[in-house]
Amino acid sequence: MNTLSPIRIAIVEDDPDCLSLIVEAIRPHADLRLVGVAATLADGRALLAQTEMDVLLVDLGLPDGSGIDLIRQAATSRPDCEVLVSSAFGDEPSVVRSFEAGASGYLLKQQDAGRLADDIRQLHAGGSPISPLIARQILMRLKPTLAATPGTTEPSPLADAAGAGGAVRSGAVVLSDREQECWATSPRASRRRKLPTSWRCRATRC
Repeated sequence: MNTLSPIRIAIVEDDPDCLSLIVEAIRPHADLRLVGVAATLADGRALLAQTEMDVLLVDLGLPDGSGIDLIRQAATSRPDCEVLVSSAFGDEPSVVRSFEAGASGYLLKQQDAGRLADDIRQLHAGGSPISPLIARQILMRLKPTLAATPGTTEPSPLADAAGAGGAVRSGAVVLSDREQECWATSPRASRRRKLPTSWRCRATRC
């Protein structure tokens, strides 16, 4: 008999339609349990303080502040809770700041809704789910650099993550100096190797 406890999930999302998509993606799965929902940064802080959770799914654009502040609080107050960003913002500053704050995965809204249940499982198991469009932007941006630099024997942090069960949905690439710095200073870097990187992509907020 399977005695594994369900993965406890809390959501901080202010858009009702996006929230509905997330809830419907989680509801059918017996191994996923929704334990709380908040629509503002203030309510998210209270939810984080009062509720036991394994995964925090957070939007960045909240009506009373940035979800990045909530990610920082989670990294400090609940270091065992994995944070998964679900946002329409795919620009470099948003993604890098999210990983610096302590996020372990980054998904674009709507585009990844169908895979959300599997992404949560992968995150909880030690992976780092990242939207294919963001991974594609990274790969395209690094192609000139990779083409100009002959093969190297140095292992890539991204390759390390994939070998350790990471969930990046693209081929292994070499991280830039900025991305390596972001990874090295992430609050969760000392606990396990993650890929804290992304690049600009087009997205429209829900």
